[in-house]
Amino acid sequence: MNLGQRRYYEPTVPRGCYSAKRSLRPWRRCLSRAFALAVQLQELRKRGVLIVGSGNVVHNLRQSMPKLIAGDAQPFAWATEFDKCVKQRTDRREFSTLLDVQKAGASGALSVPTPDHY
Repeated sequence: MNLGQRRYYEPTVPRGCYSAKRSLRPWRRCLSRAFALAVQLQELRKRGVLIVGSGNVVHNLRQSMPKLIAGDAQPFAWATEFDKCVKQRTDRREFSTLLDVQKAGASGALSVPTPDHY
């Protein structure tokens, strides 16, 4: 197959896409809607539907890219702190506490600068 050649396949599997909009405010409402959708999708998983997601918890390219370009791949302390916080709360299934990232202190505000980056 020529990698430069586009292939279009007949869709045999229903698919959808969800993306938070940067302009949505307030934050909690935006994240609450995304969480409500995730709860609904959970029922599909129980019926054997594969749900695929992508992204990253800490997503602040404005802060991270200059450091990466300089060859420094060491994460910022605030990024590591927030990542651990999210993992702990997820493991404890404290999902509602994750909807107020701006209340997570400096690590939350730096790690998730806008709702479309969470």
